[in-house]
Amino acid sequence: MRTLALFCGLTALFAAATVAQPVTWEAQASLRDVGQLSAAPGAVWAATEGGVFRYAPAGDAFTRYTLTDGLSDTRAAAIAYDARRQAVWIGYSSGVLDRLDPATGTVASFRDIARAERFSDRGVRRLRVVGDSLFVATAFGVVVFDPVRREVRDTYSQLGPLTPGTEVYDVAVAPGAGGVRTLWVSTADGLIAGPLDGRNLQDPASWQLPGAGLPPGATRGLAVFGGRLHVAAATDLYVRRTDGTWQALGFAGSEVFNLFATETLLLAQERFAFIVLRPDGSAQRLQPSAPGPSSFLVAQDAVLVGSEIIAADARESLAVLGADPITFKRYVAPPGSGYNVVIDLEFASDGTLWTSSSGGGGQGFQKRDPDGTWTVYDRQQRPDLLGTAGDFGTVAVADDGTAWLGSAGSGIVQVAPDGSFT
Repeated sequence: MRTLALFCGLTALFAAATVAQPVTWEAQASLRDVGQLSAAPGAVWAATEGGVFRYAPAGDAFTRYTLTDGLSDTRAAAIAYDARRQAVWIGYSSGVLDRLDPATGTVASFRDIARAERFSDRGVRRLRVVGDSLFVATAFGVVVFDPVRREVRDTYSQLGPLTPGTEVYDVAVAPGAGGVRTLWVSTADGLIAGPLDGRNLQDPASWQLPGAGLPPGATRGLAVFGGRLHVAAATDLYVRRTDGTWQALGFAGSEVFNLFATETLLLAQERFAFIVLRPDGSAQRLQPSAPGPSSFLVAQDAVLVGSEIIAADARESLAVLGADPITFKRYVAPPGSGYNVVIDLEFASDGTLWTSSSGGGGQGFQKRDPDGTWTVYDRQQRPDLLGTAGDFGTVAVADDGTAWLGSAGSGIVQVAPDGSFT
């Protein structure tokens, strides 16, 4: 059996066969595994395991950015659109920070966080742009990056009584005790606050615990809605009262892990449902239905673009939902490869490329036609594969174009040139 492992699932496509012409490389990375989203005017930016992309719902238009477009890494962990500078900030699990200029396509990389070797994990968890500050939630604390001077301004790794180097999930700037402008930090050990009134937040004594009513343990997301701070916790969605205490809203059925706020709604996310709060105080907990083998959305993140909610779905890339009322509209996905783990590949005589994947994720297999169009064959796209394990380790192509795929314990699949399965 022949096995070929491709780092990050990138395949080299030669643009010329003669020595006189330069060889060019094109990244065939999949951008379907979306982790985080950021809203921009009329569009959404997505961070994925293969790079980033911009999606404009009005025209169903995608713009892809990968390693060959200048990104410093493949696995984008966090993303934020910077409206003031019309730029996109991208954070990676390595700690590297990229600044993408969509108008020119240029990318500038900053490695200050990645060089913080006193911390074993320097990964970026979330990016928040507030005025002329870029707050970077990292695996070891909060880094304040200056987007104008393009340098690190401060690092807060000792957040009050919390364990030094505590992982941070999110940050928000909102009124604190006495109405003072405050930096709120959501961590693996709970919520904590630091007044932005000139105090030195590198001093642990400057940080304050959140107040009564919030349960102990991790808090995942933060958002300001209606002038009040809301917190996503393991048991419910909480809002900060004017007296500094916390009130559970009682709408969550499981952990709330993400919040997104606009002037018209607060969107809180559970794993399989949304909680929508309106300015009038009304709230709904909704589980939008979706077609296909999976009848629910497994959402990772969500934002509001115009009158539509764009959700990052764990299986189908992006789900487009109507916002009022919340109803499922359609799935959309960027063009290109369907996965980034390639186990085997083979070309047919006409130039069609067949690849297989494995690893327990049930990614199936796929083909790339000579015109560059990819077709993914997995249990979501092809119900006739539901009886297989979903993992295919080997591929062979016959002279007539028939593709043979060997699965992990469920036999062999034959795909005829007309697309029929056996």
